[in-house]
Amino acid sequence: MLIFICILPLIFSGVFINISTSKIKVGFLDNDNTKLTKILKNELRNNYDLVDISSGDPKYQIENNTVNNVIEIEKGFTDSMFKDKTVNLKLYGEEKNDYYKLINNEIALFIKSVRKVYDSSNKNKEAFYKTIDKNGVNKINVSSIGINIKERSKIGVVFYFLIMFLLLSSCIFAKRLLNDDKRIFAAPIDIKSYVFEKLFILVSINIIQVIVVFLESIILFKSTVFNYIVSLSVLFLVVSVMSASFAMFVNKLSDRSFDVYFVVVPMCMLGGCFWGIESMPKELQFVSQFVPTRWIVEGIDNILFYNSGRELGIDILIIMLFTTVFILVGTITKKDIIK
Repeated sequence: MLIFICILPLIFSGVFINISTSKIKVGFLDNDNTKLTKILKNELRNNYDLVDISSGDPKYQIENNTVNNVIEIEKGFTDSMFKDKTVNLKLYGEEKNDYYKLINNEIALFIKSVRKVYDSSNKNKEAFYKTIDKNGVNKINVSSIGINIKERSKIGVVFYFLIMFLLLSSCIFAKRLLNDDKRIFAAPIDIKSYVFEKLFILVSINIIQVIVVFLESIILFKSTVFNYIVSLSVLFLVVSVMSASFAMFVNKLSDRSFDVYFVVVPMCMLGGCFWGIESMPKELQFVSQFVPTRWIVEGIDNILFYNSGRELGIDILIIMLFTTVFILVGTITKKDIIK
């Protein structure tokens, strides 16, 4: 079981990161026609075979095999970007397809980056466009100069899904480790010893998974991953502890192993592991602040795309806060057992 859990992320990520988007045909329908949409179009053209669509049903273009996916920019897209509203943009295609996920991830990054540059320009449109004209699209896609966005996106997605594997494996093993009441009654132990013993085992399992995926990423991406290895190691050490504490929390709520999937998968969806948070409605974006996966994804983005140490530090502190809450709540009922 342990070997299977550790190898599963390796198999999954290995399949995903071998995807190439160099020959993907993507339709682009621009109903806003602004300077910003032209910038987005040029950015996408660097990575995809972009096909202009003037009118008609975007879905028909896909069904007719003209393109693989279609990006439709609706009227008011630029205004929604600057006013921090839900963006008027639609992405058509098979949502479960890996190409769809890569394109969606790149669009989400563009939206987030543009808003960061706009905020740093004191929300002055003239200053915003001057910054872009002066620095080019590399300024929008920020600090990782010389590294193709497709490669960074693939690395990011690997670690997004690693989050889910860490949470699932922790919950699965926690069911076995924490439901050992016979041992507790036979040999009473201190609550702190009990908690840290089980927590240490779960964290160790998580670290093994992280090391496996890290080694694979180093082999496939070489120096690219080395640029972020220290920051990612610190982040996922904290995530490993958080996942273990979360498993203790979930174990208190339910004794059925199958229930963990109904908790972990929606939490990963809400946190942005499968798609960009910016693509979700405002209500869901607000709710996502109260799940730890949101801040892990933010931390990964800050490492790979923004190189923001200060924001990464904030993300880690928030994750540690979740960890503390999970440990406290997850061990409350153990006091009576151990007495």
